[in-house]
Amino acid sequence: MTTQTEIPKTEAPAAAGEAFSTLVVRIWQEPDHEDGFRARLFFTAPGGKPLVGAASSPEGVLDMACAWLLALEAERRAAPGTPVG
Repeated sequence: MTTQTEIPKTEAPAAAGEAFSTLVVRIWQEPDHEDGFRARLFFTAPGGKPLVGAASSPEGVLDMACAWLLALEAERRAAPGTPVG
């Protein structure tokens, strides 16, 4: 049985024009496999859409995190009135 609990927000509301993004990485080992490293990544895509990814190596986690950060930066730079540099 799965239950959900409402978690109170502890963050201050975002100021006008301010954006927040989140990346959560959960890792575990599966001892029955030769390479037992597993990870699940929960993140917001540019535009705020929630996405889930999976990786089977630390390098895979870093690749996904890097791609996510680069996409966020590209979105920020493409926004009107954003200074370049």
